Amino acid sequence: MIFADLPRSAAMGRLAYWQQKLSQLDCKTQQGILVIFAADNGISVEHCSMYKPMQSALIVQEHLNEQAPTSRLLKAVKTREIIVDVGLASPVNDIRIWNRNICLGSRNFLQEDALKEGEVVRAIQTGEKLWYELSCFDFDIIAVGEI
Repeated sequence: MIFADLPRSAAMGRLAYWQQKLSQLDCKTQQGILVIFAADNGISVEHCSMYKPMQSALIVQEHLNEQAPTSRLLKAVKTREIIVDVGLASPVNDIRIWNRNICLGSRNFLQEDALKEGEVVRAIQTGEKLWYELSCFDFDIIAVGEI
């Protein structure tokens, strides 16, 4: 079978699966949002990614410029993307970024704990506060992602 023979929804992968599941449950969504938590990971200095170490700000910028595939898809389905800086090593100065930075990138967990205890507590508190902020938005489904 070639790709042209596949139903259009097959190109959507897991999204098509969830769309089908929601339809079976008779769930109708009118307004969704995607919340992306952006941070740099200290382990990236071990070159375990195709991206340069501690450069997640560049990926965030791609999202802001609507160059990232995720951003393009969200625009096509009229879904809002909210990017939350919870630990970028190089903060992005843009009013569209929700600045909740806990630390300037985590540490390399091969050498030490990625986050200190206080940072973990702040991360949990930040997530809770963020939920309360988001709960006043008009949406009926929320997706969560990370950079």
